[in-house]
Amino acid sequence: MGINPNNVSNSNLQSALVVTSPISGTVSNVFAKIGSYVDVSSPVAEIVDNGALHLDLNVFEKDLPMLKVGQTIHFTLTNNPTTEYDAVVYSIGTAFENDSKTIPVHCNVKGNKTGLIDGMNITGIVSLNNVTTPAVPTDAIVEADGKFYIFIVTNKEPEEHHEEERSRTRP
Repeated sequence: MGINPNNVSNSNLQSALVVTSPISGTVSNVFAKIGSYVDVSSPVAEIVDNGALHLDLNVFEKDLPMLKVGQTIHFTLTNNPTTEYDAVVYSIGTAFENDSKTIPVHCNVKGNKTGLIDGMNITGIVSLNNVTTPAVPTDAIVEADGKFYIFIVTNKEPEEHHEEERSRTRP
């Protein structure tokens, strides 16, 4: 507990106790209340080490054959889709989750972890192969009259069409 029994006396009593965490991180939840009794088996606080964040995905059964350990997952925060993060699959579950009928997939977050907090919702994109394919941003696709069109930015000047007026005379 950090108290030296040899230094305890009636004149040297302490009303506060310093609790040292076994890990570094941020206190995310405090379970103890001021003046409450705490025994050895009661948690006092929850500490989160955001440096060791990992990504938990719930994958449907039909998508499971396409996943493997070592595969890269690209993801963004649902409430901030502008920043992209990467994670690598390190474990694929072997049993279904109770109600969702999904299989848990666990990934280590790689590189930049700025802005990530335990419990955030994400939107993930799974890289199935190291293959690149042509793609356009969603904003470049426009629907008109039941058809979809893609607008492409080019350096070309617009073509000008001039209609010549011809006067016809009758004989």
